[in-house]
Amino acid sequence: MDDTNNNEIERYIHDKMDKNERFLFEKKMNENPDFKEDIILEINLHKTFNENFNTDTSILNDTQLIDHYTTELNTKEVKETSDFIRKSTLEFRGKKKTSFRLIYKFTAAAAAILLIAFLIKTNLQSNVNSYYEEYTDWNDLPSLIEKGDDKNYLIKIEQAFEAKNYTGVLTLIDDKSIDPYELIYKGVSYVKLEDYTKAKQTFNTLTKTYSLESSRGYWYLFLIYLKEKDTNNAKKMLYKILDSKYNYNYEMAVELIDEF
Repeated sequence: MDDTNNNEIERYIHDKMDKNERFLFEKKMNENPDFKEDIILEINLHKTFNENFNTDTSILNDTQLIDHYTTELNTKEVKETSDFIRKSTLEFRGKKKTSFRLIYKFTAAAAAILLIAFLIKTNLQSNVNSYYEEYTDWNDLPSLIEKGDDKNYLIKIEQAFEAKNYTGVLTLIDDKSIDPYELIYKGVSYVKLEDYTKAKQTFNTLTKTYSLESSRGYWYLFLIYLKEKDTNNAKKMLYKILDSKYNYNYEMAVELIDEF
């Protein structure tokens, strides 16, 4: 954004324009979606740094974009950063007589750092969505039919799963079972039913079975954390997988770890 646009935006959001200027500015804004997005972001940055800031945004009718910025800029990390910047600015102004221009430059620089962090975070969240779509296949499970020679209920579990009768799968599996294959189908059935809390509990149990399939639990937990956009825990699961090259989807974890 160049200085001319920046000055225009500042005058607009602080209601410093006359009626004609405001009309021309809003016309320009409505004809240029990128310019309008700059204004929405600028308004939300002002709100973040100054809780008492208020301006008429009725012309900015892109409610989805406004809600997106409002949500992201009100996260704990951003609020803590903005509180620090406000506090530091007030302390600096109180200790030394300085011009508003210098204070504004300091705040603007801090805002730029905050914006970069925000854009990085937003880009990561976008990547998280694409990773989930690319790497998720909840139907790629080990077959129970091959293991059901004298355990017909295992065959019934797989048949119920293939029929998308996920509640039926859960009724066939003992709540106290620590059989790794049953835990896999149980956990994925919870995922299919969108009960991610119980799915995570089940996959955590799977990781503690010390079986050949136990490391699948880390991968499945990784996928759930991606779904929940919990990048910190998703990364922890990748590191768990990287503990051994024999772990399930080790090579995928190698490819993904640097993206988080």
